[in-house]
Amino acid sequence: MKFKKEILALLSLLVTLNLSAQRPTEYKLSKGDQFKVSVVVKQDIQQDMFGQTMATTQEITTVDLYEVVDTDSDGFLLKTTGLSRTLLTESAQGSMSMDSDLDGDEHLAFRALSGKSYYVRMNKYGKALSIEGLDELGEAVKKDLAGTVLEASADQLLTSFDAKTLITSFDGQFYIYKEPGKPWDREASMVVNNLPINITYGFSYSADTEITASGDMVLSGDFETMGQPMSAEMIGTQKSVFSLDPQTGMSTAIKTIQDMEGELNVQGTSVPMRLKTEVAVKITL
Repeated sequence: MKFKKEILALLSLLVTLNLSAQRPTEYKLSKGDQFKVSVVVKQDIQQDMFGQTMATTQEITTVDLYEVVDTDSDGFLLKTTGLSRTLLTESAQGSMSMDSDLDGDEHLAFRALSGKSYYVRMNKYGKALSIEGLDELGEAVKKDLAGTVLEASADQLLTSFDAKTLITSFDGQFYIYKEPGKPWDREASMVVNNLPINITYGFSYSADTEITASGDMVLSGDFETMGQPMSAEMIGTQKSVFSLDPQTGMSTAIKTIQDMEGELNVQGTSVPMRLKTEVAVKITL
């Protein structure tokens, strides 16, 4: 009898070990679940002009709250609310900072964006299917900016809240699981620091509770910064590592490194440029 108990205990242990080692393959969330997403983006930009290297550093932090407000067999409806935003840019020409928690006109744009919500409909693999509530968000921001120095700039401020930009950003953080019948490699287009970037990358499990996505980046096209038309040709790489919670499938941390090199063309002058971006994301369940 003792031998039989030992066998049963061993089998129980093996089952427990097997369950703990299972790889999450989708999100398992319930209505009412909440999680806070804190993002820190650090950029080092180097430009070679007239024999000199000009360096600019930029750090952007955002904190958003997500709440699962509805679920069905295909996925979830998430309410996302911006809690705080900060920006710090430093170069030889000076520095600039913005903070949604501070008073003053220089912080007004970030203050107007804080406390505003919209909704993301996501399937169980993390793909954003639609964005809802942007009209209401836009009206709320314009109401806060009415009668201020930024009233005339409200529409420009809201360009970062178009559905395509938000879906691309959301997918970069959440769309990490393989959908049945679809390849586990993807392509995305986004705008980073006003630069249009195209990324192709593939996913793989680097551990039972870790997914790595790596691939190539191409920046090629025309854009405008502060009314100045420019063009750029740059190539590089990106690597992201997602640490996973095995129960919910949510990432608990994401680390991304982007490296790019190439040329920026301004008024017919080619400027060699290097851009390194590090992104650290912490998700608190």
